[in-house]
Amino acid sequence: MAIPDIIRSVVAIAEGIARPMMPTVMHRMTLGQDMEGPIIQTPAEAVARQGIVEDIAEEVRGEDNTEQLATSKITFLVAVPVQLTDVFIMPDGTQGGVVRRAGMLDENGQPYYREVFIGRRG
Repeated sequence: MAIPDIIRSVVAIAEGIARPMMPTVMHRMTLGQDMEGPIIQTPAEAVARQGIVEDIAEEVRGEDNTEQLATSKITFLVAVPVQLTDVFIMPDGTQGGVVRRAGMLDENGQPYYREVFIGRRG
């Protein structure tokens, strides 16, 4: 068994064990863009996702290379497509935008797991 297969197996086992303890976050995905900016799903259209949610207060380097305050980190142990313009509604009802995406990548550039750092929007 190759190392990438071992990593996928370990992440799948961790996801199976942790899933019952994972809170649900609502993911408002970006649907496209118009002249006013990104078109994002309404809260009613948001997709429920389970992930490991951590409250943090950490300066992180955003993907635009600026330092930004991240107030939450969500770790998804399954493939979740996330764009920088997406919005997440946390279990406590606060909303936040994506500050940075991270995760260990496989040989095809796809994440084995996805970490999403969130900045609060109110």
